[in-house]
Amino acid sequence: MVASLTPCSLLFSSSSSSPSSSCGCPTLPFSLCLLPASESVLPGDVTAIIQASPDRLPQLKHFASLYGGPVCAVIFIRSAAEELSTLASHLEDPAMMRFVDLHLVYGGHPKTEDYPVNMLRNVAMHLSRTDLVLLLDVDFMPMPDMHTRMRYWGSKILESGDSSQLSRLTAFCVPAFQTISGVSDSSNVPTSKVELMQHVLDNRVQPAHIFKASVAHKPTDFHKWFRQPDSRPFEVAFTEGFEPYVMVRRSSIALPQFDERFAGYGHDKVAQLFEMHLAGFKFVILPDVFIVHLEHGQPRWRAQQNWTRVWLNWYGFKSEMDWKYPDPAADQSAPAPGKRRQCGLGAQLSRSNTASDLHAVKLLPQLLGVGRNVG
Repeated sequence: MVASLTPCSLLFSSSSSSPSSSCGCPTLPFSLCLLPASESVLPGDVTAIIQASPDRLPQLKHFASLYGGPVCAVIFIRSAAEELSTLASHLEDPAMMRFVDLHLVYGGHPKTEDYPVNMLRNVAMHLSRTDLVLLLDVDFMPMPDMHTRMRYWGSKILESGDSSQLSRLTAFCVPAFQTISGVSDSSNVPTSKVELMQHVLDNRVQPAHIFKASVAHKPTDFHKWFRQPDSRPFEVAFTEGFEPYVMVRRSSIALPQFDERFAGYGHDKVAQLFEMHLAGFKFVILPDVFIVHLEHGQPRWRAQQNWTRVWLNWYGFKSEMDWKYPDPAADQSAPAPGKRRQCGLGAQLSRSNTASDLHAVKLLPQLLGVGRNVG
């Protein structure tokens, strides 16, 4: 019975030594709760990695129903008392229950603190039950049953062997589109590449950020993509600012984590992709899949962004990258790139006994009466 949810019963502290308030709620800034999906993952599955705030749960439900495969979603809760009712109203959605491993991260942060977007992405990546992951944002809707096509392309990675260039240093990119301003209903998600082209011709959909921050997706080469046969991916050159949505092997030692100094909005995803480029990743455009961004209101945390800090963080990050990935032409003794960077909460998770923590929180759905199959 979802109505029985309470702030205290939802929260699970990742540290047994965490101090608690008088009601039992943890006071440290990280607590973890897992509501696992009922459907088991299979070899070759590709998990969609999602982070969101509770107000984006309607989008997550729609995403899960369209994707048709495993989703690892981390939901950041600032105020359990205020946000539990929103959460509870979505827990028993059939697609959510079937496909979504729902991780609730309770921050306990004041509302003035930046939304920890990259920390949440690292948590979701770490907790994925599959090696192949698709790094996405919740407002981008996949074409229907996209997981089937992602499994096919993922099999090419797995078949190539653990030490191959394709397996270790290839990012498969999903072309991104967006609905035209004022058109935000879910019926605007085309079901095929042919239908997508018609939506573009009808001025209902356009390539993502084509008129604003076009560098973010311009290297995708949409003109070539529309003409490309469905069986032929193609490689594109990376340019600074390119931020495609990618499928990778999270076990690749060359794959950097998301840099957790970037919180809120701005350069958060770009930083990881820029470092992937420096680490030697090739960016390959998939020819038969796409995602569509639905128009939505601006989240509250984005309007509060401190842009001075964003740019200071970016220049600091770029300086670190110059040191971490020296130009081999300038220094022949420079070490080969590819050592994974561990930072912030992602590093803490890697060092902790997460398996035992997750075993413990499997009992939570039974306590909450949500009714998920967690056997």
